Amino acid sequence: MSYRRRCVCKALLVAGAFVLANYLLLSYSTEGTTGTRNYRKSTLAAIEESSKRQNQQAISVDKDVIDPKLASIMAMVNDANFTKTAESISWKFGENISNSYTTESDTASELSAVIDYAEPREVLGITRKKPELLLGIPSITRKTHDYLLTTLEFLLHELSPEFRNRTVFLVYIADENLEVSRQRAMSVYFMFKGEVESGLLKLISTPKELKPSWESKLFLNFGDTMTRVKWRSKQNLDMRFLLNHAIRHHDPEYFLMMEDDVTPAKNYADEILKFAKSAPTSEWSYCDFTSKVWGAGNLFHRDSTRHLALLIEMLWNAKPLDWLLWDLVRGKMCGYSGTEQQCKEKSNKLIRKYSRDLFEHRGKESSRIAVGLKN
Repeated sequence: MSYRRRCVCKALLVAGAFVLANYLLLSYSTEGTTGTRNYRKSTLAAIEESSKRQNQQAISVDKDVIDPKLASIMAMVNDANFTKTAESISWKFGENISNSYTTESDTASELSAVIDYAEPREVLGITRKKPELLLGIPSITRKTHDYLLTTLEFLLHELSPEFRNRTVFLVYIADENLEVSRQRAMSVYFMFKGEVESGLLKLISTPKELKPSWESKLFLNFGDTMTRVKWRSKQNLDMRFLLNHAIRHHDPEYFLMMEDDVTPAKNYADEILKFAKSAPTSEWSYCDFTSKVWGAGNLFHRDSTRHLALLIEMLWNAKPLDWLLWDLVRGKMCGYSGTEQQCKEKSNKLIRKYSRDLFEHRGKESSRIAVGLKN
């Protein structure tokens, strides 16, 4: 059993959740961020017991493969004293160490005139400039599941050591309830303190307003109900916010669109960057690294990341995000003459598809459930 796990277990047994919060902040300061985490099957009874302490809806986690320390973190998060601790420590810590936050990227200045961007209300982590690869992970609580911790565990575990200084995991916690957002941020911080403090992992909350009076700008089309239109438009605004934050504050060479409920292949970053660099960026708009999980595994280079941000800005309330990705390439390749098949063949030239899937979807509950839509 590693030093970190022994500390977590000991603190939970002796001091309880409130003392644990302070204990972890002190005892993990000398812990490194490397090392192999041993995965094993969790004890479902322990997770169910910790979930009961929330006095609301139980939070279930991945029941097949999970790190034992996740159960300890879940028990701490569900403790009544944790909310008070999170309010006093979590995002304030982020505000203190994000000292490069006031200046936007010079290469993103062209977006300023056309996008009404707002800063997140709270930040946890430091801003690592110009990473080679940035994974943008929007995450929102479902009714009965929260996949974020296990997804981050898998993504970080399968990241090759040589990429840890060249990569950023930017997690956008899209829960509008600030108390829920703080609890989720602190659970990530306690589990990945070293990664947060090194700049490898950064969390941002929602801004005060995604877009002024955005719900009043919705309209029905494509036979969708207003509930579905609201859900898909909110999804677009979330991605718009995440993209613009990544561009303005990090300016990555490549932006990888990711979801919070996937399992990656081993050494996925190696394969992604090797494939991306095998062809000039002028020959493609984005690379597709999964055929089964929409929203995860789409890689954009620096220019196409900005093109997508601008396209979402114009059409966020008109089309679903996956349609906008298709429009991103159709607008460049298709005219008003020719057949649909000819347009598709031309557009596919700008979408580079990898030979195998690098990400597997493991979530059993979509974010659509939270707004009353069928999965």
